[in-house]
Amino acid sequence: PRLKELLIESLRDLLSPAGWKRIYDDLARGAALAFDTSDLDGDNLKLEDFLRPDILLGFLASAGRYPLAAFVKAPVQFGTFAAVVVAGGFALDQAALDADVAIAAGDTSPAVAALSAALIAIDVVFPIVAGRLLLVAFLEERNVRLARSITEAGERSRGNVVAVLGALYV
Repeated sequence: PRLKELLIESLRDLLSPAGWKRIYDDLARGAALAFDTSDLDGDNLKLEDFLRPDILLGFLASAGRYPLAAFVKAPVQFGTFAAVVVAGGFALDQAALDADVAIAAGDTSPAVAALSAALIAIDVVFPIVAGRLLLVAFLEERNVRLARSITEAGERSRGNVVAVLGALYV
């Protein structure tokens, strides 16, 4: 719901030092929330936990299941997004190849310099914006919605509510 607004805000924030500070603050806060293990009493996950066969198999299954669920839920939007990602990937790959060939041939024209600068900017900007969207729009706001939903369920039931959440949801 707020994803589009945050994307636009992130692109605007890239244009000013104060905006970069807001992006940094969001990334730092989101990472702290995502990776906080202070309540686990030293029982946090280690690298070898992620390499267990059942975890790897679950990861592979979810890597296919989540895109499939998005496709089933919103086929037109998913298809549009997938087409843009694939076409954009091919276009960026071709642009990078063209720039490499031109630079290797000794071309120092402003057009080649501008293309190289644009590709570098995309390489820098995309992970920053995607990270902010993931940590703020997906994780923080999902946590708020989960907390609100649990609170509302408690108010409706006028009794105890048991909420079973996976480690990524805490």
